Amino acid sequence: MKKHLRLTAVLVCLSLLFLLTGCQDSKVFSPSASSTWGELCKQFQPEWYKALPDEVSAQLDSLLLNENHSSAVSEPNPSAIAAVYQEVEQSKDDGYTVLGMDNGELTSGDSTELMGMSLMLNEQDNALDYMLSAYSSLETAPTEVCLVIALSDPESGTYQAAAASTVSITNDVDGVAESFQKLKHDHPYKVQAIAIVAPPEGYQSSGPLYVEQEVTTIEPTTK
Repeated sequence: MKKHLRLTAVLVCLSLLFLLTGCQDSKVFSPSASSTWGELCKQFQPEWYKALPDEVSAQLDSLLLNENHSSAVSEPNPSAIAAVYQEVEQSKDDGYTVLGMDNGELTSGDSTELMGMSLMLNEQDNALDYMLSAYSSLETAPTEVCLVIALSDPESGTYQAAAASTVSITNDVDGVAESFQKLKHDHPYKVQAIAIVAPPEGYQSSGPLYVEQEVTTIEPTTK
């Protein structure tokens, strides 16, 4: 059962609705050095991938899984994304201890708007809870964002699960909490999340947003 989180944007924070459909398939994905995000999506989310616009699937097909695609845009002033930091603080109270963020821009002439993504994780003994959020300061038109999150096992070199969704963001902040289940106890995993931004007409995106984090599930509690 998904737990949806709704936050009202403050200052220039925007709307994000993220609805990821988790998938832990019995068939794992064994990548090569040239494997792309597009190939991963075909494995775990084939119907979602088929429905993508050509320009979005082309980007996913060109982005390698083994590369860091973080934006070169510097982190904004915390006051500019106040609602995002409120979400981070709330997530800490809920047990999320690992945080990753990436920031980008939407530009049109002399106008620059903030775009970003955050990933928060909470390690369990045989599960990994995650909270993935996207945000934008653009108020005049919706921004389409394609989001993918993937779980891999560094020891086996295989991807165990992936989830994906296409959302429309307009001047708000929102997110979803979900969990990767049936994981090994006390075992290292890698989580990668990527966002392909399709800006509204007249705007250009600084590029994809990307976050990766390495975590270890905890040992089961014994009584």
